[in-house]
Amino acid sequence: MADPIEDPFVAALVERAIAPYRKTLGPAELEVLRDVLLLQLAAHPTLSRYVTRLAARPDVLESGSLETDADATENAPAAKRAKGG
Repeated sequence: MADPIEDPFVAALVERAIAPYRKTLGPAELEVLRDVLLLQLAAHPTLSRYVTRLAARPDVLESGSLETDADATENAPAAKRAKGG
């Protein structure tokens, strides 16, 4: 992430964060809130690491559950488990 302040992902996070305040704050106050949040997300060491990790996550294409090793053993045919394989 070269410049977090210009990053569309960060901008979307900020817009989502200020959405509840659109009806209660004026345009000037919303702009100040937006600027403060952008600067904090870009400059704060912990927040910037969080944003970098969050932005790097792949998109979820489908919902479901993944099979674990325990599930694979449990769902294996009985003969295969009896042989130890």
